[in-house]
Order: sequence, then structure tokens, then C-alpha cells
Amino acid sequence: MKLSENLIITFLILGIWGIIIAFGILTLISPVWLEKLADPGKQVEANYKKDYGNQFLRQGNYARAIVQYKEALQILPEMKSAMGNLAIAYYRSGDYTKAIFTLNYVLENHPENPGATYYNLAEIYEKTGKNEKAIENYLLAAQTSP
Repeated sequence: MKLSENLIITFLILGIWGIIIAFGILTLISPVWLEKLADPGKQVEANYKKDYGNQFLRQGNYARAIVQYKEALQILPEMKSAMGNLAIAYYRSGDYTKAIFTLNYVLENHPENPGATYYNLAEIYEKTGKNEKAIENYLLAAQTSP
């Protein structure tokens, strides 16, 4: 009896190791179907981070809002709403350079609805004394979103 018990335990251990190795190989290969399984969860997690950032933005805690938006963008790098809100958080925290950079990135990569983006750029340029660029962006905002 002892020999058969030892064989069963040995096969169980080898089976478990085989399963672990198979999962390891599957993870290293990273098939497309496996990555797509995570898409709904990524969307939910990124939205959660963005919504949390929105709360901080409304409370005036811009540093924490920026952290949340960046975390959302690490999960979904092309999340337009997180990018736009990140730019607003930068703007309100006084980091105009990063705000302008982020808004220009949104304009270049997501030009579907540029009105609000141009308007936010215009406000930043006006606040920094770049009145010609401000007027130019206010006009673009009016043209694209009358």
C-alpha cells in the first residue's frame, strides 16, 4: 500500500508542476485571445481610476487627481476622457507646460471633438499672456463647436 500511495502523491505533484509550467508558457506566449479576456476588466479599472480622479479634481486636490488620471492611462493609454481631465488638472495646478502638451496630444491623436480642447488651450494661453495664441484657439473652438 505504501508504494501505491507514494506513486499517487508523486503523480499528483508532477501533475501540479505540469499545470504550473503550462500556465507559465501560456503567459510567456501571451496569445491575443488571452489578452482580450482582460479588456473588460481593464476598462472597468481605468474608469474607476478616472472617476476617482474626477472626485479629487472637483475637491481641488489636483496632485491626487493627476496621480489617478495617470494610473488610468497606464491601464488604457488612449483613454480620451482621462487625458482631457489630466490636462485640466495640470492647468488648475499651474503646470501650464504639461497641460498644453497634453491638450496638443489630444488634438493630434483624438481630433473627433476638438472644441473643448481648443477652448482649454485658449484659456491657458490667455492666462499665460500669449494672447495671439489664445485668440487663435478661441476662434478654432468656435469654428469646431459653435
